[in-house]
Amino acid sequence: MVDGVVSTVRASLKTRRARYGGAAGLTVSLVVGILILTNFLNFRYHERLDLTENQVYSLSEQSRKVVENLTSDIQIIGFFRGEPGRAGFEDLVKQYRTVSSRVWYEIVDPDEEPGKTSQYEIQRNAQLVVLGGAKREIMDNVDEQKLTSAIIKITREEEKVVYFLEGHGERDTSDTESEGLTVARQ
Repeated sequence: MVDGVVSTVRASLKTRRARYGGAAGLTVSLVVGILILTNFLNFRYHERLDLTENQVYSLSEQSRKVVENLTSDIQIIGFFRGEPGRAGFEDLVKQYRTVSSRVWYEIVDPDEEPGKTSQYEIQRNAQLVVLGGAKREIMDNVDEQKLTSAIIKITREEEKVVYFLEGHGERDTSDTESEGLTVARQ
């Protein structure tokens, strides 16, 4: 009885239908396996390719150098009500994030988190706060150039020094009149 069942199974496996069915099943399994592997590699090693002529969707070389040379973490907080502007901000900071793991970002809705809005003295929609150590920079209108400048300002170690020339007819830095430079000196 067992021999009869075994011979029946062998005979059915040798048919054209079984061979083609097996080949189709193997092909489907290979395609699904390749798709799963491709998807895994895409999420693990995500790299964006900008094929536009002017590299519109890529960071400039200067921005890349600034972000690659960060020695401490920086945080960028975007304050957006609703969707307008939020997507552009998130796209931009994700580009910075792919260059350096020292860049962190957060999106805050001022209506949902008024405490955070007042903590950072946010006055309008679509303002950004760039934080680095004890320094912070508040800015309007998100674009790459302004954001890179803000990162440079908060990561700069030394203070800028301004010199005033005296004795050759220049305006006086201690003069409080409208022609004086007291405000500039302060």
